[in-house]
Amino acid sequence: MTYAQFMTSTPSPPVTPGAESDAGITEWWNDFFAIDVSQFVQILFWLVAGSIAVMTYRQARRTVFQPLRVEVFKQQLTLLTRICESFVSRDENELRAHFDLTKCLDFNASLLFETFLEKEYRLKRKTPLIEEYSEQFPIGMISAESMERNFELVTPPARETDGQPGGNPMSELNWDSFKVPVIAVSRAYDDAHQDILKLVRDPLVPRRLSELLRELADLAAENLGQIEPALEEAAKQLPISYPDADSIEDPSLHWVSNIWNHRLQPMRPVAEEIGNFIREFMQSEQTGFSKVD
Repeated sequence: MTYAQFMTSTPSPPVTPGAESDAGITEWWNDFFAIDVSQFVQILFWLVAGSIAVMTYRQARRTVFQPLRVEVFKQQLTLLTRICESFVSRDENELRAHFDLTKCLDFNASLLFETFLEKEYRLKRKTPLIEEYSEQFPIGMISAESMERNFELVTPPARETDGQPGGNPMSELNWDSFKVPVIAVSRAYDDAHQDILKLVRDPLVPRRLSELLRELADLAAENLGQIEPALEEAAKQLPISYPDADSIEDPSLHWVSNIWNHRLQPMRPVAEEIGNFIREFMQSEQTGFSKVD
């Protein structure tokens, strides 16, 4: 056997596991340094920028956001206090008085009685009530039913013939079927209604509280609308309650409010819900107050 043949047939020494591991590490290290330097710098930049952003936000929560949150809560506290004073601590009669509902009823009942005296006893005030109190009751509310009953399209009058005026003479009122044409609304009611709607639209008022305030405003409007059917029911009793001239010398209309009271929707339960919500809001973790049992 020649020397060349001997060298060719000699097997290669086996590679140990340690050698393979060293070769893998060397290859990874070479690949690491083969990465583009710009990519490495970009990765490093985003890591640093992200860390700075997180730290800036945490610092802002302590220095900027917290004072702003406190200021917003102070304004909310002012609104909540105002709402509590207006609605929460009041009973049913006080809530009606807040919206001036009782005065609206009394004034419209007086208008009804004024009409009754004029039609039945030919007694007329020198200055009609609606003119005397025009500043306090500048608004007239007409329901859809009243509009349909009492208003129609105006047509040209019929020509007079044979010296007779056109049209039909006005008939006497039938109090059993009397219909109220217009309800006089006080300026105080309108102011109270507009104030509560401003609270409903205020962005600082929590959504649920806005819904409750809207519900209370709707109840007040519904109770105001109940004056019309209450007066129409009371009109049926006028000829019975005041059958002669002696009975009208010292008239009382308090009984009309009894008819109206039976038609009212209670507002106190909604006011209690408003109070419960405000207490829970004040005690919530959002405001930083602990719940009080």
